[in-house]
Amino acid sequence: ADLTEATLAGGTISLLSSLAMAYLFVSNFRSFLQIETVTSVRLDESQEKKIQINFNVTLHHLPCRFASVDIADVMGTHLQNVSANIVKTRLDADGGVLGRAAARPRPVEHAVARSVDLGVPVPKVSPELDVDGMREAARSRKLVLVNYYAPWCPWSRRLQPVWEEAYANVMQKPFARDVLMAKADCTGAGANLCREQHIHAFPTVRVYRHHAAVSHESYVGDRTHEAFERFVEENVHDDDHEEAVRSGESEVGGVGEGCLVKGVVLVNRVPGNFHMSAHSKA
Repeated sequence: ADLTEATLAGGTISLLSSLAMAYLFVSNFRSFLQIETVTSVRLDESQEKKIQINFNVTLHHLPCRFASVDIADVMGTHLQNVSANIVKTRLDADGGVLGRAAARPRPVEHAVARSVDLGVPVPKVSPELDVDGMREAARSRKLVLVNYYAPWCPWSRRLQPVWEEAYANVMQKPFARDVLMAKADCTGAGANLCREQHIHAFPTVRVYRHHAAVSHESYVGDRTHEAFERFVEENVHDDDHEEAVRSGESEVGGVGEGCLVKGVVLVNRVPGNFHMSAHSKA
């Protein structure tokens, strides 16, 4: 009976206990909602000389053949295009997988224009394309090769006379009416075409079939007269790209091709940087 009898002291204790619990609940809930940043510096006690970096990076607008993993540090290490323990996967514009990129692409052979040895300038006779010209070329020819270039690019200037001489030779072939080797100046009249085709490196040589001005292959073969002329002769009457892809002379890609780069690298335990960049040997 004494336990159920209300007293002033008991009521006071119950009220104070309720207030204390309410205060603790509110203060802890407020602390839970607040974000606190704590900075601390700790000494790395590891004795290992290398640090392992695991990475998985998607480059949405850089084809795998141009993607390079580079490492540099204050000790003088400067490595470009590291390929050990790294896998590159080609992606389309929507992130779908196009296929595995070559682990170590073969070096591209370049030629010198034959007229250079004679001291004769090579005339620029191959047609210049813009957006409308590209559509007309794709509509009227079975096979179209386009050299997307920039006049300031040394590799573009190196390819230009070889391209012109190959064009002149191809135009003398019996199948000349079915093929076109053209070029597009990405800094001039062909700028809109280059943007439409998502050109990000110079020179870029693309192959168009089936009278389509959008779907294409990327020519990755040698940049020589013989290679260009042989490619045209072998593909002008070929209805698909399977043989060219199998021979390694072209890669099938879509607009906005990207690359998924993943792997593991070991770097020195010193200040430095690890980054991905665009490199081209063509």
